[in-house]
Amino acid sequence: MNKKKTIVILLATLLVIVVVLIIILPKNKKEIFTNNTISTYEPEFMNNNEKTSFGLIEDSNIQVLKRGDGGAVEVYKIIREESDIVYDIEAANKLIDPRY
Repeated sequence: MNKKKTIVILLATLLVIVVVLIIILPKNKKEIFTNNTISTYEPEFMNNNEKTSFGLIEDSNIQVLKRGDGGAVEVYKIIREESDIVYDIEAANKLIDPRY
């Protein structure tokens, strides 16, 4: 009889824990997903004055990847094909391991 009571108490405790977790976890998931904001990145391209200041051809398509505090271009990429355009600026800002 003692073993049966122990088993019943353990099962009841396990059931209570599962019910509490079911109630708590969905609330946390909602907070996690509602706090994330999706930002879209629009590619920016150099104007003709910026191209000439770098000695680049005015007809070339140059994407600005990073600007300095004063708005000056710090990092740019020459776009030769449509597939060269960077749409994920966060991936472009990550450090690249020089071993690869």
